Amino acid sequence: MKNWQKTTHLVLIFALVLLFSVAPLNTTQAKSPRQLREVVFIHYKLPPELTPAKGGNKPIAACTLTTNDDINDYGLTGWYMPSDGLAYQINISTLPDNLNVNDFINAIDKATNTWTQADNSQQWSYGGTTNVRRSRLDGVNLVSFGGASGGIAVTRTWYWTDTHEVAESDITFASNMAWSISNANNGDCGGAAGTYDVQDIATHEFGHQVGLVDLYSSADKDLTMYGYGVTTELKKDSLGTGDVSGALAVAP
Repeated sequence: MKNWQKTTHLVLIFALVLLFSVAPLNTTQAKSPRQLREVVFIHYKLPPELTPAKGGNKPIAACTLTTNDDINDYGLTGWYMPSDGLAYQINISTLPDNLNVNDFINAIDKATNTWTQADNSQQWSYGGTTNVRRSRLDGVNLVSFGGASGGIAVTRTWYWTDTHEVAESDITFASNMAWSISNANNGDCGGAAGTYDVQDIATHEFGHQVGLVDLYSSADKDLTMYGYGVTTELKKDSLGTGDVSGALAVAP
């Protein structure tokens, strides 16, 4: 073989080696788009069979006084609040006629502050009113009355699957239930007869935004994140040991 042929072969081999070693460095890999996941929590009425009967009478779903809120139970959803918190907006046109708008706004503010006092990293702000009526992914953290899928209230949350940060969360109180706003100092069961207390139920719902799941064990009945609610109840206004521990356990 002549020298120029050997040289040509060597050049070709070198070119192929260079091509295959350099080509991957110039390849741009498409990044997967960020995805949102939706999770819905429905706060149900306490079934009558879970309330002890008195005097041999048929059991009714009734509020009970706190006997043990020191139990350290909680469950995590897997998401966490944004570092700058969530700004919620209220559709006041959906409020029942018997509720005063300013009292309602104040009750919602107290509900969020309950969690902030437990963990200062959990922050909310009032973003004013909105005309949005239906819970959907639209950039509005809605608080309103409407359909609640057969429950007392519903919290619908969307979070990013890559970072697990909350993108949006809506709270809907059942418009077919009777509601009232009571003095939080009225004791565990001092709410208006036959009605659900706004602050009591709202505190539970904001717990889902924090990143806590419903608890259904009878041992957890005195915790704010107990998954059932009853009329006249006010004890969810304040957090139990498990509620606080859960809030502190949530982390990015």
